[in-house]
Amino acid sequence: MSDILSVSVISDLDTLTPGFSVTHQLGNWPVLTLAQAAQPAESGIVELMDAELFARFGEMQTAMFRPTLEFHGVRWTVGDVSGQFRGYLVQDTMNYAHGGVGMGGNLMGAVSAMSSMVTGIYRPVMSGTKFAFEQERSNLLEKLNMDSIAERLLGIMDLLDTAWSKDDTLTQRAAIAGSGERALLDKVHSNNSEPMAILRTILRESPDATLQGLSKINDARFHIRINMHIMNLHTQGAEGYLSNLQALCASFRLQYTPSIGTYGALVPVDTGHFQGDGEKLSLGIAGLTLSPGMSMRLAPRTHVAITGVPAPSFSRGRSSTQPAPVSVLVFPAGVDGLPWTEELPVWFDVNHLRAATYPDATGKSGMQLGQPKTLRKIEVKRVKEIYENLKSPSGPLRSYMRRLYIDRALGGSQVSLTVPFNEGDGLIVGKRYSVSSKKGDAFFNGTLASMVQSLQVHPEPSAGVRLTFSHVEAGGFKLPGV
Repeated sequence: MSDILSVSVISDLDTLTPGFSVTHQLGNWPVLTLAQAAQPAESGIVELMDAELFARFGEMQTAMFRPTLEFHGVRWTVGDVSGQFRGYLVQDTMNYAHGGVGMGGNLMGAVSAMSSMVTGIYRPVMSGTKFAFEQERSNLLEKLNMDSIAERLLGIMDLLDTAWSKDDTLTQRAAIAGSGERALLDKVHSNNSEPMAILRTILRESPDATLQGLSKINDARFHIRINMHIMNLHTQGAEGYLSNLQALCASFRLQYTPSIGTYGALVPVDTGHFQGDGEKLSLGIAGLTLSPGMSMRLAPRTHVAITGVPAPSFSRGRSSTQPAPVSVLVFPAGVDGLPWTEELPVWFDVNHLRAATYPDATGKSGMQLGQPKTLRKIEVKRVKEIYENLKSPSGPLRSYMRRLYIDRALGGSQVSLTVPFNEGDGLIVGKRYSVSSKKGDAFFNGTLASMVQSLQVHPEPSAGVRLTFSHVEAGGFKLPGV
């Protein structure tokens, strides 16, 4: 931008750095992209085609096969604002053309070490069609009955780690007889050490990653099932743990923000973080893009309906053990306008209504239900609990649907602003702001979803920040019903 007086960049990389951009974005690892530095050639491309250049190319290939990635840092000063970024060098690039050589690359933030974590090795062995872990560790799983999703995952990680270290018969390691295969699994487990520590830090620094009302459900089987669901997401075999984390967030309407805490944190898509007023922020705006995000033909979407809920009445044959699914209005209570529809969340499991066995109050054992009449009584009791939870303002389903309503109603409403470089200093992606002009004119409330800091040293010094706010409530608008 024109008000930049001085720009400097210091990098410990063996390359010229004429500029870069740093991106912090909800749901992703932070990344710094280095611009390609032009090194002029005196006599054109022919003079550049020597062994030294290809030796550099070979060094880049060699680096990819080292046991650990190289960790680098970039520091910058723009006027009186200084900053730094440290991360792993990935996608190092070289570009040869007539008149010069270009070199660049990306630095991924330290949290990206979790991308190399392989949690599939901790997935418990199966017993028949069920996880033996669920059957034999139910007394431990049911104790994880708190509202906090982060604390539940921490507890599950402790259980899996203990099982692994004790060579528990329920682990994949114990199921493998060959010493060679065990050695391979142990190596993977050792490589997981650092990224696991990062994940634990993220979870410990996520006090708001909760779902209100979970702890109030007095049903051991419910807590066992929800914890098995979290365990399955944690140990699924997807490439790169970011997809595991995103799946966990989607299940409970959470969001990963890379700018809170040491390595980022999980926050709820709820009032305070993604709806309502935020911290006051005045900006000098050089450019903007507005997107209300909703077609007027579809408005107003005023409430949420969920499908797959067992019917409250049972007009069915004695041989059937599953009530017919129905749709239930959840949030808000009104029925004006159009509803969003959503299936009953997978963690609010009702599949055991189909079973011929049902656990006792502790969830440690089961009793055979030989008579459909007995099963019918249990079904009626469980369905009644589901409906009571749907109606309860403090229940987890109501909390979940409120988040869904906020996300669907406001998620597409965005404002992107270009501001001076120094005005991006100290801003936190994932935080709610009430944005106004330098004159004090109120503009909107929005959640900072992305921040891209761009800096150029050559050929002319320039710097700026692009801020994108999501879940915007502008011009005095307030989302109704929350």
